[in-house]
Amino acid sequence: FYWGENNFALEPMDGGGFCRCPDCAKDYEPARKDEHSQDSTYWFRFVNTVARALKESHPGKTVSTLAYSTHEGMPTGIRMEDNVVVHFCVYANREPASPVLKQQLGRMKAWRDAYPDMKIAMWLYNCFPKFNGDRANFNVFPGFFAHAADREFKFFRDIGATAGIFFDGFNGDVDSYVHLKLMQDPSRTADDILDEFFAPLGETGRHLRRFYEIIEGRYCNPDNWPKGAGHETAKIAWEMLGTAETMSALEEELKAADAAATTPFEKGFAKVVRLGVWDYMVPGRESYVKRSS
Repeated sequence: FYWGENNFALEPMDGGGFCRCPDCAKDYEPARKDEHSQDSTYWFRFVNTVARALKESHPGKTVSTLAYSTHEGMPTGIRMEDNVVVHFCVYANREPASPVLKQQLGRMKAWRDAYPDMKIAMWLYNCFPKFNGDRANFNVFPGFFAHAADREFKFFRDIGATAGIFFDGFNGDVDSYVHLKLMQDPSRTADDILDEFFAPLGETGRHLRRFYEIIEGRYCNPDNWPKGAGHETAKIAWEMLGTAETMSALEEELKAADAAATTPFEKGFAKVVRLGVWDYMVPGRESYVKRSS
């Protein structure tokens, strides 16, 4: 990562609480609010000022900042200094059914097109969807997304966003494994990595992979979400994703995995999936159904 002794990290507090005095307000662009860039010119003008001063006082050092929140897009009317490193916050990376992800990747590509030599890094939010469930006090439908992560990493590779990745949390054994393997070699595919993960488990692994793919297929299919939806809600989780039919299919795969397990390794792995995923999902759905009725 481009932090540490050779870099100066510069970033405001979370949110858009910037000064609106007459001197500062001239850089505020409310018309860019829909693209999360209304404060971009204000913020990046300040970053540029620091970057120029740093060139004089500490040649060869860089300023590290985020493209995030209300300053996600490029500034208007100024050219970024060549010692600025931008970490793009892809906070919709784990929302493959959301239109926001496509918009964010488009803005990230715009940064690269405008600055072919800029060091660009990623801030990925693997804390979702569970983070929102924890805040809203409900158990989420797991956000498994190996194939979506594969497509995202190919995009990051293709635009040369190679300055590093900060993971805002890890969520799920399989997805974490897929991400770590893609960081080592982004030319690999999700299917290849899933084969590697589940194959040592034999027939048990086949059923556990099917369990994973049922969840992934429900979560990543836009048809299962309300149009324009963002973060998962309890209603989305247990009325649209984790339906009774889906839960029944998942339970059948777990039973089949248990029945196929013969070695301590296979039995232990099936138990981990049951304890770590299934025993979280079941009370989540039961609680929602009870409240709804």
